This record gives sequence, C-alpha cells and structure tokens, in this order.
Amino acid sequence: KLLNKSFKEFNSEAQKLSLLGILRLPQGFSALTVLPTGGGKSLITQALAYQQEGLTISIVPTISLAQDQEIAAKAAIDRIASQEIMCYSSGSGKLSDIVTLIEQKKLRLLIISPEALIRNKEFAAVIKKANEDHYLKNLVIDEAHIVVEWGDYFRTDYQALEPWRRRLLASNSGLRTVLLSATVNKKTEHLLKGMFSEDNNWVEFRCDKLRREPRYSIIKTGSHLKKKEKLIELIYKLPFPLIVYTERPDRAEKIKNWIREAGFVGVETYTGDTNTRDREDLLIRWKKNEFEIMVATSAFGMGVDKPDVRTVIHEFVPDTPNLFYQELGRGGRDGA
Repeated sequence: KLLNKSFKEFNSEAQKLSLLGILRLPQGFSALTVLPTGGGKSLITQALAYQQEGLTISIVPTISLAQDQEIAAKAAIDRIASQEIMCYSSGSGKLSDIVTLIEQKKLRLLIISPEALIRNKEFAAVIKKANEDHYLKNLVIDEAHIVVEWGDYFRTDYQALEPWRRRLLASNSGLRTVLLSATVNKKTEHLLKGMFSEDNNWVEFRCDKLRREPRYSIIKTGSHLKKKEKLIELIYKLPFPLIVYTERPDRAEKIKNWIREAGFVGVETYTGDTNTRDREDLLIRWKKNEFEIMVATSAFGMGVDKPDVRTVIHEFVPDTPNLFYQELGRGGRDGA
C-alpha cells in the first residue's frame, strides 16, 4: 500500500514469489533469494522495511549501490518522512544524523557497508541498543555471494558478519536475515546456509536463470593500438546508453579521453578514485540521461539500476565469471 502508485504489477512471477515468500518469513528465520540481475531484488528490501515498525539494515558492497538504493527506495515508497531511509558511507557527513534517528526510532531503512557497520564504534553501540530494544527487525545482505568470494582475503569484514549477527540473535531471537543475490552456485549456497542459519530455520527462493537479452561478441585484436581503434569503432556503431568496463582508474581516465577525442561529449568516469559526492552526482545524472557513456571499474557494478542500458563493453577480462555476469547485467534490465 505504501508503494508509489506508478507500480502496477510485478516484474515477473519470480519477483512476486520471492517477495511474498520473504514477507511471510517467520521471526528468527533466514532466507536466500536468488533472482536474475534486473529481477527486482531491491523491492524486497523496501517492502521488508515497511512491513512493520522498526529498523531494517541493508548491507551493500559499494558506495554506488548504497546511493542507488537510497535514491530508488525514496522514489518507490510513497508518503515517507524525509529521513526514514538513509545510506551511509565514509565522508558523507551523515553519521550523527543517522545515530540520532536510530536513537529516536525514526529510521526505517539504513543502507551501509559492512566496514562502517562493524568497525565504527558509534554505529556499533547504537545498533546494539536498537537490537536489545527489538527495534532492529531485519538484516539484509545484498549481493550475498561476495561474503564467500571476498571474505577470506579481500574486505574481510564480510566474514565478520557471521559472528556479529549471532551476537545480535542472542538478545533478539526474532531478527530475520535475508540474503539477496543473482549469482549463487551450490558451494556458495552451502557456505551461506552454514554461516547464517541455525536449527534448520532456512528457506530458499531459487528463481535464478540465465538472462535472455544479451548478445555476446568476442573481438580479437593484434595490438594495443588496434584494440583502441576497435573500441572507438564499437562506440560509434553500438547503441547508447553504454558502459565501458576497464581494470584501473587511470586506464578509465585514458579511455574517457580517447572517446572525447573521437567526438563524444557525454562521457564520464566512475572508479574507486571517484569521491563520495561526485559518485552521488554521477548516479543521478546517469539515471537522468544527462550523459550516455560511462567508463568504469568494478566500483560501478553490482545493483546499480538503470533499465535502458543497451551496451556493455569489457575492455579487459574480468577476474571471475560472476563479476562478468554482474557487469553485463547492467545492460538490458528493461528486457530489451
């Protein structure tokens, strides 16, 4: 009932099944929900946050995803107070406001990275109190496959989510945990179940499938110069909006300059070196079609939702098949 009136139907039967199943999840249970990229996982987080009074925490891997989810949630939920939904990232300056809103029990959805959630002592204390008061209702781990993929060596705070969650359950046994992803294999599924469930309080909604929209081309070139020439040729020929993925921030800047030299004005970069304020501005402008080409590293990836992206070019080979699938999944989210 709180959804914006422009939403008239579900994206798919899979989204409907997953959402209604999660909303019926008993207290204290954990659920794994797997939907294709662009399948509408964000709606699950939004609906959970407004199913009952209390706080839902959504843990996300990147600043771009946190900012994107905040923008999307505020647009999707009708009649909300201005500060019921917030995201936090280092350097955003929102820390004291968020702490106050939690203490006053006014915040409904907090979107945050695991590092900020676990390492920040002020956050840790206020969330511990919210949990003891049973104000904390739901824990959502978005892009949950990276708990397994990243946690051992890279961003180890993802591994710390397991004991942190169990400490919360000790004083709030009704806390629900929801794991969302588009790419979960059998091994990852088994590990996530072991980490985030107890006493068979585990439910799975496996609605994953291969995306039908992408058409793939692999183009071989004989030199770096030929590669540059082919890249520019593709940008002339392929439809916009368009994303070019590369491996390093300095490489992204170089590619942006090549594209501008070729006569394209509407091109920007989004990398790990982009500061917080610029990231938010770029996301807003990207969604408003104020420019048509984004040159990015994997920092601009999982969950970022612009439905009409028509082309994704990988200027390098991604590290893993999952990363490749996530990044190509930025395109064709409207089914075209």
